[in-house]
Amino acid sequence: MAWALTATFIKTATETLTTFGISGMLTRWPVYALVAAVITGTLLNQSALHAGPLSASQPLLAILNPLASIILSIWLFDERFTHAVALAWAISHDPVVVIPGASTISQLEANAAAADITLTEDEHQALAAAASQVVPPPGQASPGSAAGHSRQAG
Repeated sequence: MAWALTATFIKTATETLTTFGISGMLTRWPVYALVAAVITGTLLNQSALHAGPLSASQPLLAILNPLASIILSIWLFDERFTHAVALAWAISHDPVVVIPGASTISQLEANAAAADITLTEDEHQALAAAASQVVPPPGQASPGSAAGHSRQAG
């Protein structure tokens, strides 16, 4: 839970930094809460790892930390964690045709919900940056490349 709280403070401190700059960040609480959370998280994590066998504590930490992060980000920041966001981004790229799979009614409804999502410019840029980091399997073209569609001069 402490690492999830640390992630929350990282996001808040980063938003404070981008809004107020370095001097403004140092005069506001998120950066100090971040420092306290990191120290507390480190101490609690080490205590948990030393409390018993690693085979007991490590799986619990590996499950609870991401789960707590997701809960906090939804609760505090109204984050969306659905494939519909990625689908909405893909749909926005004309002339790309997206054919999502669905084997249940709920999956079909979730896919249809992507049409109602309007992404901000920042969200578009963040998703484009993430997509540019995708490494294709050997022998395949990277997303957006013209491989397979080019002709050799002859």
